[in-house]
Amino acid sequence: MCRARSVSLLLLSVTIQQACQRNEATAPQPQQGDTTHSRAPADVAFTTQPPEGVLANAIISPAIQVTVKDVSGDIVAGGAVTIALGSSASPSATLSGTLVARLLNGVATFGDLHLDQPGRGYTLVAKAGSASGTSRAFAIVGPPTQAAFVAEPPADVEAGVAITPAVRLAIQDALGSTVPGATHAVTLSLTANTSGATMVGTTTIQAVDGIATFGDLAVDRPGSGYTLGATTAALAGATSSPFAGHVTFAFVDGGASRSNAGESCGVSLRGAGYCWGSNVRGALGSGTFSYDYWPSPVPVAGGHNLVVLSVGGPGGGGSHACGVTTSGSAYCWGWGYFGQLGDGQESFGGRSAPVAVVGGLSFTTISAGGVHTCGVTTAGAAYCWGQDRSRQLGDGPGFRLQQDAPVPVLGGLGFATISAGSAHTCGVTTGGAVYCWGANQYGQLGIGTTTGPETCSTVACSTAPVAVSGGFTFTTISAGGALTEGSGVAHTCGVTTDGTAYCWGSNVYGQLGDGTTTPQATPTAVAGGLRFVAVNAGDSHTCALTTSGAAYCWGLNGAGQLGDGTTTQQAAPVPVTGGLSFTTIRPGGYHTCGVATGGGVYCWGSNVVGQLGNGTTTGSLTPAPVAGQVTNGTMVSSMTPAPRPQ
Repeated sequence: MCRARSVSLLLLSVTIQQACQRNEATAPQPQQGDTTHSRAPADVAFTTQPPEGVLANAIISPAIQVTVKDVSGDIVAGGAVTIALGSSASPSATLSGTLVARLLNGVATFGDLHLDQPGRGYTLVAKAGSASGTSRAFAIVGPPTQAAFVAEPPADVEAGVAITPAVRLAIQDALGSTVPGATHAVTLSLTANTSGATMVGTTTIQAVDGIATFGDLAVDRPGSGYTLGATTAALAGATSSPFAGHVTFAFVDGGASRSNAGESCGVSLRGAGYCWGSNVRGALGSGTFSYDYWPSPVPVAGGHNLVVLSVGGPGGGGSHACGVTTSGSAYCWGWGYFGQLGDGQESFGGRSAPVAVVGGLSFTTISAGGVHTCGVTTAGAAYCWGQDRSRQLGDGPGFRLQQDAPVPVLGGLGFATISAGSAHTCGVTTGGAVYCWGANQYGQLGIGTTTGPETCSTVACSTAPVAVSGGFTFTTISAGGALTEGSGVAHTCGVTTDGTAYCWGSNVYGQLGDGTTTPQATPTAVAGGLRFVAVNAGDSHTCALTTSGAAYCWGLNGAGQLGDGTTTQQAAPVPVTGGLSFTTIRPGGYHTCGVATGGGVYCWGSNVVGQLGNGTTTGSLTPAPVAGQVTNGTMVSSMTPAPRPQ
């Protein structure tokens, strides 16, 4: 019996020891760093701040949240936070709602706070124990009373290009605070507009949360002193600070001019067309006949993205112009009595806006002549349309007064470029050979004769392309002459692969540049030994650019169209004064225009209808900048005299 009791006591002792060990292993152990209940609040921070603006008596949303931490940066899990007004924009303002909130995982949330008095510069103060924190400043907003510009137009913008950064207006209360949630419609217009410009883009925008953003707004033409006016129903409007619009040109064509007519056109870097000068029969393409000239650039209507533009005429009733878009479509405008617009019909009254050339052809280049037009397609085929009395369309024998739609030039030649003159046309093939067709009474076809090879309406002509004599390889060609038939001058010039300029045809005013006034029926080298990259024949004068960009002109100079500072006729090249370097030069009738390196356009010569584009009708013997540009860091004024109404 005693042995059994000893074993029982031993087992009981072991059992008790094991139970104690199990209880000791499973009991909760204190965790390292767990001091949430033993640390006092030391840092109070607003982790969800008040919005910049809150409507008076509206619940502040999103809810204000405050985080409380101890000196070690650990959250304080328990306790409460009290919130109150800090800075008050109004002595009588009252903060209402739940002003004491319990901490949950270290965060106190205030979901129903609101203030009753509009004002700016309010702050909130949150306290937990002896620690406190202050919110950012905010506004309590009253009812909407006004629209105000919060992002003004820059001082200078590119005409026709969306203004950046975007113009923005706010719907505000009487204290100038943006009204949250406001959705008023805001409309912008030009309030100061001395240049007759038009706003393009979306001019009415619905505000979103109190802000109206105008992302595609643009002014369509250059000018200075523009201001924008904002109007909103039942609210006070606003006026922007003054700003200017300028245009940067990539190309210009001097076009044609007479004592009572003249026009120039250019293409901006973004592909927008602009014209200035005579608007007889809609020659400027601006979409209106309401004035008969404009002495500074006006936008060509239609918004087409152009890569090239050419000005022709005037051909008795007015001038016309044509351009090719980036997609290869051709458009023309102005006088179209002889079908020179290529839209399939005659238009004695003219077209004041571009009309599409019919036929579905895709062009790489286009050239407007006296009363006809020619272009080269993407396949290298030449097409012409308009007056055909001298067979300047190159469409073969037979009597035809005109063609109102494009017809192919005979011969099946592949052309790289083409140039339409007064009553003749010339082109450079892809191999560098030059062919000409049309009138030849002055030797302008360059085939060694003025008496053939055919006769068209009593005038020596060729009804199809004939090769120019001499066997030269040309890079460029230009057919010029008086831009009405029978006026006594017509010549052609080109540059060969070695940079030599050759001219042929009429030479009454020394426009061939060979140092004489003797006409030539075959290519004759321009005097002076200069090396050129481009040459262009005008009415009775010629201009060219050297490899360094220096401009030279020769021929008739009665209006100062040579740009040498005189009105003296020159039979050999003389430099254009001013020391400018040019990338393009295009003589017209009695004036010349060029694009200087850097994009500035300059014109000189006759200006009776504003064809120089400098905002006046005063001629210039030297290059004058076209209005609406920034040259040498200065905006050229676009101020214009009142145009003479039609």
